[in-house]
Amino acid sequence: MELMTPIKRIIAICLSVIISSFWLAAPAFAADMEEDSNQRVVKVAYPEQKYLTEIDENGNFNGYSYDYLSKVAEFANWKLEYITYPDMSLNDQILNGLEGVQTGEADLVGTMLKNEALEKMYLYPENNYGLVYTTLEVLDTNLNITETNFTQQSPLKIASIKTASTRNAELEEYAREVKLNYELVGCETVNEQIEALKSGSADAMLKVSLEFLPNLKQIAQFAPRPFYFVSGKGNEELIEELDEAIQKIHVTDPYFESRLRSKYFINTIADFSLSEAEVAYVAENPKIQVLMFPQYAPFSFVDKKGKLCGMSVSILNEIGKKANIEFEYHVADENQNISKQATGGKYDIILGPPHSNTYAEDNGLVLSHPYLEANLTMFLNKSAETKPKSERVLGLVNNVPDPIGYEYKEIRYYDTIEECLEAVNKGEADYGYATRYALDYYTSENSHRQLLYLDLSGYNREVGFYVPNTENCELLSIINKYVRSTSQKDIHSHLSLALSQKDYGGLREIANNNPMLTIVVAVSFLSLIMLTAMMAIYSNSNKKRNRKLQLAYTAKSDFLSRMSHDMRTPMNGIIGLTELTLDSENLVPEVADNLSKIDESAHYLLSLINDTLDMNKIESNKIVLNREPTNLNSFFNQMIGVVRVSAEQKHVKLVFTASTKVPPMVYLDKMRVQQIFFNLVSNAIKFTPENGTVEVIGEWTFLEEAQVKTKLVIKDTGIGINPEFIPRIFEPFEQENDATIVNYAGTGLGLAIVKNLIELMGGTISVRSEKGIGSEFTVELVFDRANEQIAPELGTETSEVCLAGKRILLCEDHPLNTQIAIKMLEKKGMIVEHAENGQVAVELFRQAKPYYYDAVLMDIRMPVMDGIAATKAIRELDCVDAQTVPIIAMTANAFDEDVKKSLDAGMNAHLAKPVDPKQMFQILHDLISRRGSESTD
Repeated sequence: MELMTPIKRIIAICLSVIISSFWLAAPAFAADMEEDSNQRVVKVAYPEQKYLTEIDENGNFNGYSYDYLSKVAEFANWKLEYITYPDMSLNDQILNGLEGVQTGEADLVGTMLKNEALEKMYLYPENNYGLVYTTLEVLDTNLNITETNFTQQSPLKIASIKTASTRNAELEEYAREVKLNYELVGCETVNEQIEALKSGSADAMLKVSLEFLPNLKQIAQFAPRPFYFVSGKGNEELIEELDEAIQKIHVTDPYFESRLRSKYFINTIADFSLSEAEVAYVAENPKIQVLMFPQYAPFSFVDKKGKLCGMSVSILNEIGKKANIEFEYHVADENQNISKQATGGKYDIILGPPHSNTYAEDNGLVLSHPYLEANLTMFLNKSAETKPKSERVLGLVNNVPDPIGYEYKEIRYYDTIEECLEAVNKGEADYGYATRYALDYYTSENSHRQLLYLDLSGYNREVGFYVPNTENCELLSIINKYVRSTSQKDIHSHLSLALSQKDYGGLREIANNNPMLTIVVAVSFLSLIMLTAMMAIYSNSNKKRNRKLQLAYTAKSDFLSRMSHDMRTPMNGIIGLTELTLDSENLVPEVADNLSKIDESAHYLLSLINDTLDMNKIESNKIVLNREPTNLNSFFNQMIGVVRVSAEQKHVKLVFTASTKVPPMVYLDKMRVQQIFFNLVSNAIKFTPENGTVEVIGEWTFLEEAQVKTKLVIKDTGIGINPEFIPRIFEPFEQENDATIVNYAGTGLGLAIVKNLIELMGGTISVRSEKGIGSEFTVELVFDRANEQIAPELGTETSEVCLAGKRILLCEDHPLNTQIAIKMLEKKGMIVEHAENGQVAVELFRQAKPYYYDAVLMDIRMPVMDGIAATKAIRELDCVDAQTVPIIAMTANAFDEDVKKSLDAGMNAHLAKPVDPKQMFQILHDLISRRGSESTD
């Protein structure tokens, strides 16, 4: 390899000084798997650097740049190979990496800053993958210099690397902005800087944010600069792929970079200790006056008994215990101006309103460090969904600015988020914004049936405290110190406490003391039924009037994709509450009868929703077949056993005739073949009068190339089909207009779904029928033969004794779903522990003894950390049972791709909401029993 020119070597050395704190690291690595012909092999120069690119003692890779590039490779379909430089100093590693990119030995190198000189030497993408800041940091044992008072030190002695001219210039500019009087203490190395801090010759040290050093705390950061992956000249196509992958990361996971920064670089205070000035402040001010605005649940509110509640209250109370401070709370008068009350000089802390720099500046207040970042959700009146943005009316809470900035016609202000929700629900305003936590609190109490909810990825609202802007900063410093020293687990414990402080009535109380319960639930069902019917009418009408059916399907597909989760979540509450209430003792007979009818209607409505969503998945090409080895003979006998019950109940004779040839094992999608079989046979039973006959004939033919042709014939002696309707029988939303079928309800989607599934499997379906005589459907499918042994039989009936006493970790953020799940599980004698988000679940599992939990029920959509990330984190834990504990998805995400994501993440099963209790208990029984038998092998 040729040596770099002197000029290039000088540039590289200077660059190594600037970015010596952020480099990718790993040994030369090539995967043992066979190379995918579609994958681009990308060679990455990999100088080893702590916290950015590390190699542990077992040869595992980790670090900010390594994790980021691994995510890029997923989106770009790259295979990464790393070039390392063992037994070299860091500077030599950097020099070799830069030279490798220029000569073509390496394709990429990371964490490069951008300037004119470097742009002439390397190709840069449009998108960076992080920001580096210049920071001031002090020893974490230094309690006298904080982020609120460091500018008051005169002079502040700052240890700085003498040759870091760029960093020193940034400090000079920053000092002018904040009026900081400082004195530089020149050092040759980072170790000299640290020694200067320890000896007292320096108060703070100047460094970069991506250089994590233990036992330090940050008091300021400034001069943000982006850094990039770069390549050598001539690699334009590679850079385009890199840019596209980074853009996809930004769109699909806006918090990815934030999580990586938190994982590798965020300094937190080791403990909560007060400085001398703070101790003196507490002694002089033993009682702190707090103004609380109660309209911001779950952060600050008053419960029905008049008790002050909320996250902000419990956090302040905890600060009071640790700092020996007494807080005296005053509830704000909702009839008076908020700003006048907050700025009257009577109060030391204001809590309730979300953070707003504008509000703080206008009222002479200072924001504390936020204790929580909450994702924003838009709530939209259904009638305004198609209304142009320029004609919509935005509803906002007083003194809370518009967080998004969408175009609107006008703004209407309300005193509370509850009033704003009600106004949008009634149509007085078209839409508004709130945190998910606030919506969970208020919408669990009131019914807002006219609202749609849309999570706004990338938009959040910070929550903390306000204090008056005075020269005395000790109180703000105490609050910030507590927030920074408190783990996220403890912060979310405060949130769980706040959500639990809302009063809920028991199920029997709801049923017996509210005679209008059945009417309210029935209206909810009617709304959903009308929605489904309107979609059917709309699609059918468009089909007959013009040729724009595809446009209607596209609109419906997009709508249903967004609505799937929101439709299933209330269904889970309705069905769960109804079934639990029916199990209650001493239920009023009239209420019990009404609830039984509601339960029947709910399950029927669920079947309509499932048909509608299945059709949407088919039209969107989102159905993926999951083929597994199956014995055809056993499989069809099991399905006949299921439908035989329905036939006997209707007094219809069911005859099953199979080929004498014993079929081999084949690969098929059990769920989808069952869906085809049950739909056709159930239709035959439904349209056949009493004492009629339904015959099912199965024939198997062995083909060449290890395939089996399956022919399934379903014949009935039912009412038959009009000849003119047969050509349209497999079209969506088509139903025969005949007085003889008026009593047979349906969406007109069943046979359309059947035909699409059969064609997806490469098969055919045909129909013959004569009115008044009967019908005959013929299905032909070809399956690949399998060499595996017969698949395991279905699980045995669930034993309540086996489940009693089992400990379940329930990870669910929705209060009502949590309430229902806990009651279902506890009725079977199980012990339930609850985590309100994925991060809390991971921490609970990490801290538990081995085999403490028998299974985990995991929601998918949750704040802080979702169920997919939580499952991966649990599987990666260094716990003996982390790989074996059954983890079961229990979510309103019901599409095939959702199931695949759950299983790919390491889950053992997937339950779609509304959850079928029998199915849930059966899966729990099977997985827990299987785990027990494996542990004894």
